[in-house]
Amino acid sequence: MVLKGKNTIVYGNVLFGKSVILENNVVIGHPSPQELAGCMEHLEEYSSVDHLYQSRSRQFVKIGDNVIIRSGTVIYSGVTIGNNFDCAHNVLIRETCQIGDHVYVKAYTQIFSRCTIGSHCRLAGLIGDRSTIEDNVSSYGLLVHRYVAQYTPDMHYDIGPTLHRGCIIGRGAVVIGDIHVGEDAYIAANTVVNFDVSPGTLVTGVVGTIKERKAPVL
Repeated sequence: MVLKGKNTIVYGNVLFGKSVILENNVVIGHPSPQELAGCMEHLEEYSSVDHLYQSRSRQFVKIGDNVIIRSGTVIYSGVTIGNNFDCAHNVLIRETCQIGDHVYVKAYTQIFSRCTIGSHCRLAGLIGDRSTIEDNVSSYGLLVHRYVAQYTPDMHYDIGPTLHRGCIIGRGAVVIGDIHVGEDAYIAANTVVNFDVSPGTLVTGVVGTIKERKAPVL
């Protein structure tokens, strides 16, 4: 059973599980930039934006059981979402992301393309392209890849950070580049990190200095 609110649009090929709620003004299956490439040269072939996007959205979207996606959320094509997904308002999930089971995404979160997210995670803030988040992670800061200095058509972005099982990224923290944050590590709020973090450690301060932290007792 899928319940759809007002002005909610589903483009392309979407496979829904059992018990899915799509609130008002949700977009599922928005075509990626690659799928829209060249469309400006052939706009006369389409009667509306809906016609264009339905024609261009080709990658399957898969959404699991017991899912609620709240108003204002946009999910691009090629996204896979597991069971018991709880999505707050105005969330952006870009193309080809893979999300596990029992994931909660807070309002206004941005998850960019080709991210892999495990199960039992709580997410907020920004998750940059090609970031990897393992199971039982709480990430409330900014995960970003390194940017090139000048735009070119063939520009290549670095891989985003990898957050290993059980780590925590505090509010306002910034984790930069293809680095690894170890299991049960904790990046404190407003800390900037551009280096690998060992398992079970605490990183705190604007510059990012490592202090001892005992792993939590499970």
